[in-house]
Amino acid sequence: MTHAVDTNTSEEQRSVYHLVCHDCPTESVIAGERVAQEQLEAHRAETGHNVELAPITAVELE
Repeated sequence: MTHAVDTNTSEEQRSVYHLVCHDCPTESVIAGERVAQEQLEAHRAETGHNVELAPITAVELE
């Protein structure tokens, strides 16, 4: 099975987040909770935009 994130990475890096801004076209998928939170805070601080972060969970496909 192909994985979106290398399973040999740390637990922190395996957590994947979707960042989306509701006020501009900014949107990304980010590996690592700390990095994702930093990007959210930076975009919000620079722009004052409404930015949201959500974890992406694995789904088993048959």
